[in-house]
Amino acid sequence: MRRWGAGAAWMAACTALAGVVALAGADLSAGGETWRFDRLDQIGGHASTVLGRPQVVDTSIGKAVLFDGVHDALQVGAHPLAGAETFTWEVIFRPDAGGGAAQRFFHLQETDPKTGQDTATRLLFELRVIDGRWCLDSAAFSGTESKVLTDHQKLHPLGVWYHAALVYDGHELRNYVDGVLEGSGTAHLAPQGPGHSTIGVRINLQYYFKGAVFLARMTPRALAPSEFLSVPHFREHTVATGLTGGYQVVAADLNHDGKPDLIALSNGANKELWWYENPGWEAHSLGSFNQMINCVPVGADAAGIPEIVLATGFANVARNSLGVVSVLRHDGDPRRPWTAQEIDRIPTSHRLRLADIDSSGKPVVINAPLTGAHAEPPDFREENALVYYRPGIWKRETVTPANTGLVHGIYILNWEGDGRDEILTAGFEGIHLFKFGRDNQWTRTAIAAGAPDPWPKSGSSDVAVGRLGKERFLAAIEPWHGNQVAIYRLRGGTWERQVIDTSITDGHTIQTADLDGDGDDEVIAGYRGGGHNVYLYHYDRSGGTWSRQTLDQGGMGAAACTVVDLNGDGRPDIVCIGSATANLKWYENLGAHP
Repeated sequence: MRRWGAGAAWMAACTALAGVVALAGADLSAGGETWRFDRLDQIGGHASTVLGRPQVVDTSIGKAVLFDGVHDALQVGAHPLAGAETFTWEVIFRPDAGGGAAQRFFHLQETDPKTGQDTATRLLFELRVIDGRWCLDSAAFSGTESKVLTDHQKLHPLGVWYHAALVYDGHELRNYVDGVLEGSGTAHLAPQGPGHSTIGVRINLQYYFKGAVFLARMTPRALAPSEFLSVPHFREHTVATGLTGGYQVVAADLNHDGKPDLIALSNGANKELWWYENPGWEAHSLGSFNQMINCVPVGADAAGIPEIVLATGFANVARNSLGVVSVLRHDGDPRRPWTAQEIDRIPTSHRLRLADIDSSGKPVVINAPLTGAHAEPPDFREENALVYYRPGIWKRETVTPANTGLVHGIYILNWEGDGRDEILTAGFEGIHLFKFGRDNQWTRTAIAAGAPDPWPKSGSSDVAVGRLGKERFLAAIEPWHGNQVAIYRLRGGTWERQVIDTSITDGHTIQTADLDGDGDDEVIAGYRGGGHNVYLYHYDRSGGTWSRQTLDQGGMGAAACTVVDLNGDGRPDIVCIGSATANLKWYENLGAHP
């Protein structure tokens, strides 16, 4: 039996398990409906009637509707599977303890168009509680034909999130719990007519349900279990605490054992630059440095261990910032402190990244200062050029043309698919693309203006690039250290901006990754202020909307996150470092069906 985790055990305050929901598999453009239970006034775009006092509550997998098992229910004036000759009906729900022995938690009912009365034709999701556990009871009635599927021997714990499905392929009716077949039988069911639905109780207001409903999807074709809704889960692990002013986390193999280790950089009172050895996370000091801000591993020596380029002496205002850039090297044992060689000084040296700008296979180190060398707050309105260093030579080279004003984030990618990395910058002027051409000249192209407010509240703070299938999109924190998560999609030659969240405080990190393997990237966003949450955003193709789930609630004031497979299971994990929370955590991706 596969389970999705105990509801109580998922609460971030008392355990290390968090969840995120993603809709995987079926092509929803072929028809059907997805009903998201995150409000009471309407469900799936249909007006709803509220009975009793059901509540919209925050859960470990996002907002859901909670029913009390006595009076609570929702009525919806639609039958989403009316007319379907074959179908798949799915629901993500959590049955809680304390309810009745027989509960009807989802009912789709046909109505006679002449009389307006309910007919005998209906579909039902029910459950039976036996000795403190439950089993699924699924029923389909169509005219004189009917089929009921239940097995009282297949019992599941209460208080746990589950996926249930009822599938009809024109010949056989099947039901599933968490993708595992529970029952099947031959059936000849005529398509159901229009009607209405209830959630939380049977249509005649008997047999109330105690628990929560998160999501339902009704598809007018028979889906295979591999196409069902899926929920990836994340188990939280604390790597380190006491990292005052935690600012950046970088994954790199620092002992040449084939496992990615973690470098944790902080710019508070603790001046040690630590790395944590995978898998036990033993801490090793790379050395002690003042006002660290960013680092990047580079290449590998004969022992298979990289150098590390480090920026220190940072301050937001250039006249107070030394901007020291150094190269760190091990002395034969990477577990002992490394030696540092200074290679440059540029005030407000801020972001360090690797980029193969000429497709040579020899990446350079990009250094993006926060501001120009003489810029003053609050406008910082001065030319602000990127620079780069070729490893081994370590001589500064300047990128021209340059940005103007503050630049907070950079992102490296092969934008044109030609093997040459480009640089995206995010700053007061918005998002720009820098490319090193085959003529050895740089070009700068405006992509998006970012937040439309007047300078210095304009533009973008951090940017990442993701994919929805084959379509590229941009995700950004806006404006500088802002409160908005924005998505950009290319429409008619213009990157159209859609703000999907305005609730974050001091936004400071954004990443993209396909966490559930469905071909669509999720967005990961963290912020340093307010509630200290890390959020995941999933794109719903059926409605063209983004939904938010909480990865960490109150335990991570993320200054930076990265995505890396830490345990070698083939699934992308998430690592975040907190500033106000002074900690380092990794969130193990347990997959859609742990």
